[in-house]
Amino acid sequence: MIQKIILFFKGMLFGIANVIPGVSGGTMAVITGVYDKLLDSINNLFKKFKESFLFLLIYLIGAVVAIFIGFKVIDITMEKIPFVTEMLFAGLIIGSIPFLAKPVIKKINFKYIIVFLFGAGVVIGLLILGLNVGETGKEKLEFYDYILLFVCGFLASVAMVTPGISGMMIFQIFGYYDKIRGVFIFDNLKADFGGQVLIALPVAIGVIIGIFTAAKLISILLKKFSVGSIYAILGFVIASVFCMFYNSEFKVTEANFDALNISLGIVAIIAGAAISYIIAYISNKKSNPDSKIE
Repeated sequence: MIQKIILFFKGMLFGIANVIPGVSGGTMAVITGVYDKLLDSINNLFKKFKESFLFLLIYLIGAVVAIFIGFKVIDITMEKIPFVTEMLFAGLIIGSIPFLAKPVIKKINFKYIIVFLFGAGVVIGLLILGLNVGETGKEKLEFYDYILLFVCGFLASVAMVTPGISGMMIFQIFGYYDKIRGVFIFDNLKADFGGQVLIALPVAIGVIIGIFTAAKLISILLKKFSVGSIYAILGFVIASVFCMFYNSEFKVTEANFDALNISLGIVAIIAGAAISYIIAYISNKKSNPDSKIE
């Protein structure tokens, strides 16, 4: 019973990590020591159904509880201190970059530069697509929005189980972060339950399909083409910082962009980078106990 309670709280940590753009749920799973078991349970759900289902059920219940709590906190901070919140998220992304780059930085060559630029280009392309079709703040969603929500769920599911990549960053790039956040706000559910379900449904379908298909493909790529894959991920992550500010869903105006907020924003980006760096450091030690970080 105690092990199940511990697993529940580990699921909560996973859920908290997944609500923040820039923080990787996969990294949190590594830190808490359940990453291998999580992938094994996903990949062998039908082969070892009872054991895998029970593990995933407890873990995901913890994650969902934390997601509701986390989005409520973010809802408050986005309303009160949007610029500071955005700077914190940027810091969380930046802090993970050194650990992503460390294993491959000495292997850089022209081929990997192209791969890096390709990864960055994909994200910039998603930004342009998001600016054109994922109009931030619009009340009524069109048919293509639901298709894009499915795509977001699919891509986010891959990111969620890949250490170093943030699933929520996908929604922010496309301009749907505010929409998916709204699904987990109780006031929105009370006011428009049907509408929120329509937003959540394509995302959920995308996540399920993504976990059982693309996640396996990513695992193969990371094993067989590890260096190239990491350079592509680096391009993705670094470009996402630019995209986050350019396609911002945070209501930064002259009223809240003053000397105090700028000062707090600087503190927030440094604190975010430090937190992310420490998380990545612990994750690195968990994965490679004999490694030394220089």
